[in-house]
Amino acid sequence: MAKGKKIETAIDLEKGTLRIATVGANAFTCNVLKLSGMAEIWPTMSELQRQVFMHGVKQKVCDSASALKGAEAEDAMRETWGNLLAGDWSSKGGVSSTSIAAQAYAATTGKTPEKAAEALAKMDEKEIKKVKAGAAFKVEMAKINLARATKALEAEKKAA
Repeated sequence: MAKGKKIETAIDLEKGTLRIATVGANAFTCNVLKLSGMAEIWPTMSELQRQVFMHGVKQKVCDSASALKGAEAEDAMRETWGNLLAGDWSSKGGVSSTSIAAQAYAATTGKTPEKAAEALAKMDEKEIKKVKAGAAFKVEMAKINLARATKALEAEKKAA
């Protein structure tokens, strides 16, 4: 990894994969063909369209680790990737490898976060919107986001 560089990425346009490595943590691979509808669309996309799409995914995933280092950065990026797989493009990663949408759904349904993530992944867009519109889900999301923001603030204070 280059000196001073916190995150290194490698894109394989043919396979539709993005490999991400962080200093002090493990590398992992995001396969964009697992995103909803991408397996069907990918073969029809030009190389430029694939590059633009992969750049957007890379930015989204890597931006979630901007204030973090090592394993925390990796966890945030993995969480963001999990959110994308669950169809949630508006959330950023935090400190857990389970998406915050899955955590909130778990809290409102009594499921484990893993079972909640599986359930969300099986839902269509209309079902997911209905879940996200629920007051209990919104409250749980707010609690999780508050905890993440508090942790980020603590990390900033520690770094200063």
